[in-house]
Amino acid sequence: MKHSAYQNIREKVGAFDFRSVNPRIRFGTASDRYAGWIGQIYSEDWVPGIRKRNRSLGGRRFEEQTVAVASVEEYFDHFNALELDFTFYRPLVGPANNPSNTLFVLQQYAESAPEDALIYLKAPQQVTARTLRRGGAGKPSYEANPDFLDPKIFSEGFLEPAANVLGNRLAGVIFEQEYQRKRDGIETEENIVELDAFFSAVDSAVPIHVELRSPHLLTPPY
Repeated sequence: MKHSAYQNIREKVGAFDFRSVNPRIRFGTASDRYAGWIGQIYSEDWVPGIRKRNRSLGGRRFEEQTVAVASVEEYFDHFNALELDFTFYRPLVGPANNPSNTLFVLQQYAESAPEDALIYLKAPQQVTARTLRRGGAGKPSYEANPDFLDPKIFSEGFLEPAANVLGNRLAGVIFEQEYQRKRDGIETEENIVELDAFFSAVDSAVPIHVELRSPHLLTPPY
């Protein structure tokens, strides 16, 4: 029986079906829609709709190819969780309750994702980032973020509309704090006090996971 169960798992993994490898582990990826997954995760049906755009990274240019949002239905034939990080770049709803394009994209995901999908969203940097990058491709500058840890913007501009769109499929929020240099004077205790005040002001039934990228802040008090 053990050998048969092991072989069954091997066969599923070989077919890129990671949903039942272990009942206590959820498998998923950060982002989706990669055209390179056609033939593995996605069917050939998505080839005619591939979108292409030129990108640059580290001074090198490359072509990015993506499939339509509706492909998420096939994504969940293989995985049981998905992290969407495009919500990091702007809130879902802006001033005067104006919906952003990010909200429209999330609605497209909601239309295609199955009812039992588990979707994790990255919180917008407008709230999570202590400083914001300014400037183009040249030497960047960083400015203090006036909306850092603003619970109103977080709740009304992101969390509430996300829950309205995804319902029970919103499994969690990833609250990424960008890397901070130790010489900039950000100490663990200061960070803890700020985060405690922020999360105490946020009423959320959705689990929020803090992703801290500054090693010097990862001390026992944190």
